[in-house]
Order: sequence, then C-alpha cells, then structure tokens
Amino acid sequence: MINLDSAKKAFDKYVSNYDMNDPLISLKYSHTYRVCKESLNIAKSINLDLENTYLAVLIAMLHDIGRFEQIKKFDTLSDIGTMDHADFGAYLLFDEGLITKFTKDTSVYPIIGECVAGHNKYSLKKLDDERTLTQLKLIRDADKIDIFNIWANLDELDISSSGEISMEVREEFFDDEQIHNEYKKTDADKVVGTLSYLYDINFIPSYKYISDNNMIWNLYERLDCKDKNKFVEYFIHIDEYVQGKVNDKGEDEYVRQKIQSLRSRKR
Repeated sequence: MINLDSAKKAFDKYVSNYDMNDPLISLKYSHTYRVCKESLNIAKSINLDLENTYLAVLIAMLHDIGRFEQIKKFDTLSDIGTMDHADFGAYLLFDEGLITKFTKDTSVYPIIGECVAGHNKYSLKKLDDERTLTQLKLIRDADKIDIFNIWANLDELDISSSGEISMEVREEFFDDEQIHNEYKKTDADKVVGTLSYLYDINFIPSYKYISDNNMIWNLYERLDCKDKNKFVEYFIHIDEYVQGKVNDKGEDEYVRQKIQSLRSRKR
C-alpha cells in the first residue's frame, strides 16, 4: 500500500529546494494539495477501493512536479515557448529516478507516468487499461476543478477580461469543445477558454461539485462590470451544459436543447 505520509514528506522536501516566497511557487504548492483533496473526494464519490484511492492522491501530489523547475527557469506557468510541464514532470520522476522518493511499488509506475504526462493534454488519451484510464480521468478532473476554482474564488488572482472574443474561440465554445491554446489571443479569449475546461470533465460527481459550489457564476461575478455583457451567453451556455450533466438528461434531450439554443442565437 502506498504510504501517503512518507510521500508528503518527500514532496515537501523536494519543494523546499525552491523559493516559497515566489508567488508562483507558492500557488503551485497550494494547488497541489488542493488537487490531492479533490482527487480524494472524486475517488470516494466513484467508489474506488482504498488502494486506488491512495494511488489517486499520490498522482495528484506528483502531477505538477515539473512546474517548480519551470517557474525557476522561466518565471511563468505558460508551457508555450518554455517546456511542457507534464512531460518534464514525467521525465524527472522516471528518467531522473525521482519516483523512488515517493513509492517503491514499481507496479504503479506505468500508471503514474501516464497520468503525470497526460494530465494537461488537450484531449484524453485512449488507453486500453481501465485502471490507468480511470486514474487519468480522475487527475484531469481534479486539476481542472481547482484551476477553475482559482479563477472563480481566489481573490489574489487578478482577472482581466478585456478585448474581443475571437471568432475561432466562439466557434469552438458553442461546438462544446475545449478551446485550443493557439486561439486564445485576448484576455476575453482566456476567460472563455477557462469556461471551456468544463467540457472536458469526466465524472458526474465532478460536475455536481462545480454546480453545488456555484463556481460558474462566482467567476462571472469576478469579471469587470463593463465586460460582463459580452460573456452572458457563454456563461448561460456552459451552465446549461453542466446542469444537463448533473441531471443526466441524456444525449437526446441535450441535443434538443442545443438546437434550440443555436436557433435562438441566430434570431
């Protein structure tokens, strides 16, 4: 069984090599432990056994291990023009051997590797192994929930929503697709891009958590008043999408509502 207390000590020791006074380092450190908590909650909600629950929490602890070196070298959380922090994290763990500090159970190494490297990719990787796929879905949900929560509720994060919403962003969003990074040209695009994370949630309890905590409309309230009107239809659309998932209306009902929504926007 994975020893989470020992893993936590190893993680804290690793992070102690970095400047905790750096706000980005501090943000990623606290983000890691919030994602651990979200992973635990999701694991319980989908009835994972204890072994796989502990594995989910360990994966959460390690998912952003590559961020700290990225921040030290480039002073940014952007992977564009720097490094893919997930791939680098997997490199640290398995090419540099850092994984042995966290667990000696080699049977879970392939699962951890897939999840660390795959947690930030645009789409969910197709995997034949059901255990690995479940863990990958779980870390992607937990990570997105906390990122969205940071946008919606963290007062220290200054949100800019200026600029126009690009046509490519609008089209992807209303096709119920997560926005590609290359389409995010303005601050307004980034807001819509954050909303679009919710198209990539995997488990119904994750949607329910987002709904129960009013995360969508908390984010809306944080936008600058002068910018809010241009976002209204986006927030309504994603809220309807999430509520459809929570209420499990079924594909036919969702398609019917989608067509109705498209028709109303064309009027």
